[in-house]
Amino acid sequence: MIDRMALENELHHARLARIEVQAATQDVEDLIWQVQHFEPGRGRLCVFVDGLEAMGIGN
Repeated sequence: MIDRMALENELHHARLARIEVQAATQDVEDLIWQVQHFEPGRGRLCVFVDGLEAMGIGN
């Protein structure tokens, strides 16, 4: 038998996760736009990523 409450709870959590991912994606797109459209004479954005070797990236 299907546990309807558990299914509703999982669906709720999945929706919240989707909203969080959409917000994070927008943040990344905004950062990319800022890097691509910098104005001379203004500060620039520099991003350092640590820990990629542990994931097998960048070796």
